[in-house]
Amino acid sequence: MALMSYPGSGNTWIRGIIERLSGYFTGSIYADKDIYVKGFYGEGVPIDCGCTIVQKTHDLQRNDYQPFINKSAILIIRNPYGALVSYRNFRTTGNSHTASASLTQFTGLEWEKFVTTEIVGWKTKVLEWIPRIGHGGILLYDDVLKDKRNQFRNLMRYLGLEVDERRLDCVIKHDFSSFKRNSTPTTNETIRDPFDASLRSIIDKEIEIVQKALADYGYDLKLLKE
Repeated sequence: MALMSYPGSGNTWIRGIIERLSGYFTGSIYADKDIYVKGFYGEGVPIDCGCTIVQKTHDLQRNDYQPFINKSAILIIRNPYGALVSYRNFRTTGNSHTASASLTQFTGLEWEKFVTTEIVGWKTKVLEWIPRIGHGGILLYDDVLKDKRNQFRNLMRYLGLEVDERRLDCVIKHDFSSFKRNSTPTTNETIRDPFDASLRSIIDKEIEIVQKALADYGYDLKLLKE
């Protein structure tokens, strides 16, 4: 089963939650050594080996989806305002999970080009995967943060597994946040809104397209515009 998301949407964090809730390893198409040495021992093994319960991917175009035996997916959707800043942090600093880019990386023409390009990428990835959910499901990252207990239950249901209440209580008590990327532009400079009215107009239109697609496929989910 694919664990799909746009970059910066909490994929690795959700992998950690899955491993702790289920006791099974999770995999990935990327073979990220940094992830492996931090305890994700399913990283880098063949995705069809039968030894990982989900396999992380950000793409469909590279035929990443085709080898997945179950032909199903769990799709993580994060509101693009948070995802874009998080991904920009990563692209700027090269640090996958603790990065905090300089405020200057969220201003000017380069930032505008990044946003206008990547918001289309965010929309495209989500629209590609909504029809391919199969017997999986969709998690809204922002909903998970607000209601971990019920959203973690949904996650286990998508995986076809029963909830172990002791594991669930433990995971909720001990927040596994070290793999959640920074979604603010900076921690050392005055924080400002990096999205002006023009960029917000562009982003909100793409959110509305995805929102309609979710409704068309029968998903009663509300995306944030913030």
